[in-house]
Amino acid sequence: MVTPRNLHRSRLQAHENAVRRLDALRLRVRSRKLRFGLNKEVGHVEELMRALRGHHPAVKLFRTVVGTHSFRLDESILCALMVALGRAGSLRFIGTQILEFYFGIKTPHPFPPKAEGERARVLKFSSEPPRIVPTARLMRAVVETYGSNAEIGVAVQLVEYLSNTYNIPISPDVWQDLLEWTYIMSSPPACTMWEMAGLYVKIPGPQAVEMIWNAMTSPPYNQIPTFKAYDILIRSLIPLHTDDFTPVLSRMREAVALYDAQCREYEATAFEGTAVDGRIMLLTWSSITQSDRPSYLGNSNRVRPGHTALSSPTTTTRTSLGFLMQMMKWQ
Repeated sequence: MVTPRNLHRSRLQAHENAVRRLDALRLRVRSRKLRFGLNKEVGHVEELMRALRGHHPAVKLFRTVVGTHSFRLDESILCALMVALGRAGSLRFIGTQILEFYFGIKTPHPFPPKAEGERARVLKFSSEPPRIVPTARLMRAVVETYGSNAEIGVAVQLVEYLSNTYNIPISPDVWQDLLEWTYIMSSPPACTMWEMAGLYVKIPGPQAVEMIWNAMTSPPYNQIPTFKAYDILIRSLIPLHTDDFTPVLSRMREAVALYDAQCREYEATAFEGTAVDGRIMLLTWSSITQSDRPSYLGNSNRVRPGHTALSSPTTTTRTSLGFLMQMMKWQ
């Protein structure tokens, strides 16, 4: 996740007091959570996002790939470069050099912030045919790139444009990423950071998660939510309904019903698989000749001098069922 402290002096110029408050907030968050996002190759504390920002390594990588391996450029390479540039906060570079040049999509640059009362930014799409036809891979890269930079509105517009223009179905993992990034950017630490930096446009509204949920479950998408999506929605609804928990409880009941249905489906699948495995083992046992069966049983039932062979059907059936039970226990 890109924070305004990582963008200081490269993408924006924050005030000295704001920088001190951002550092204090970052230290408080670090003291309460895991050391996620740190560079583990050095002995001191260094964030990976700030390391990527220094000397523009992602931009150098892009220019090297385009300059020496331009004949190998495809959508997968461009999407990987988009994610790398997005983690460095180079949204202007992504919009002009990748989305506009290769896919014909013009995106607005998020800095500086718009004045109060100004209309929301709207994407402009080129009428020229793109050099590379987008697929679902670009859709996932767009959500990762702009979601990590708190540009939820731009990510949603791009996803809708790609889906409507190129008939790309929005997969469940794309909806899940949109919900997760919206919830993360609306959390108190992220909101406080962007507020200290003065970038209020990057703070999602309190009902942003519910709006994406309604778009996901409504026509024309009609996406069936997962239990993980219910978890994010319920977490976002709890602070909004402290006085009346009725909306939260209704969503909880839906999540419990979905969980019970999934448990019943898994149990039915497990029992069906066990029955199929049992039939296969019985058929395998019936195909084994009498002379080879003792080696599978672990003891010897061969005909010895002065003894009679075990030819009774009841004995053979009991032996095969015992072998089947042992195989099921081993699994």
